[in-house]
Amino acid sequence: MRIFIVGFMGSGKSSVGRKLAHKLGYDFLDTDVLFENRFQMSIPNFFTRFGEQKFRELEHEVLLSHIEMGNMVLSTGGGTPCFYNHMKLLKQYGTVIYLKMEAGELFERLKHSRRQRPLINKENTHDLYQFIEVKLEERRPFYEQAHIEVDAAHINTRTLVEIVNHYEKTGKK
Repeated sequence: MRIFIVGFMGSGKSSVGRKLAHKLGYDFLDTDVLFENRFQMSIPNFFTRFGEQKFRELEHEVLLSHIEMGNMVLSTGGGTPCFYNHMKLLKQYGTVIYLKMEAGELFERLKHSRRQRPLINKENTHDLYQFIEVKLEERRPFYEQAHIEVDAAHINTRTLVEIVNHYEKTGKK
């Protein structure tokens, strides 16, 4: 079984994905980590040197090179589902889970984030909130195509495992 985790930056895709993989006994992969390992450069540095368009092209290659692995949970970058018809591709190859959070919750997480994120590195607090609102609205139609949608602020791993198992058995959310 393949499980793909999508959602906005800061929604907890990596931490939830890692815990879910552990509970299921699956491998855990993160497209951001795979990208950085493959190109030997942090994503913020890559964005600075080569821009978002080149990043998205190479991110696509990284995704394609891992999408067929079995028994894995793969956390995607926040924008990954919005390019190159990735949502359709992810849905063809496995179960897609959207970790849903509202703009205010994401803002609270991201304004204190120690992790560098290239799309928000230069935003001040007021601009950051507006950026999140606008980007979230742009990306929501992609995220909402997922098989399963969960409240990222209140989900626990045990419940998520139950939801995934139920979906895999019945095809229903």
